[in-house]
Amino acid sequence: MTYAIHPVWSTTQQPQLLRYGLYKIGAEGEQEIAQAGCLESIEALRQQLLQLALLENA
Repeated sequence: MTYAIHPVWSTTQQPQLLRYGLYKIGAEGEQEIAQAGCLESIEALRQQLLQLALLENA
C-alpha cells in the first residue's frame, strides 16, 4: 500500500492555518484518509497503517 502526506491550506477561511493530509494512493488516484494540524501526528498514523498492511500480507 502506498500513502502520501501533503500540506493542506484552507484558502477561504484561514489561509495562515496549515494542516497535513494523509492520502491513500491507488489506481483511481489519491483518496484522503485523515487530516491533522501536526506533521508528527499524521506521520504516526501513516506508520500504523503501513504496519497493519505488513501484518495483513504476512
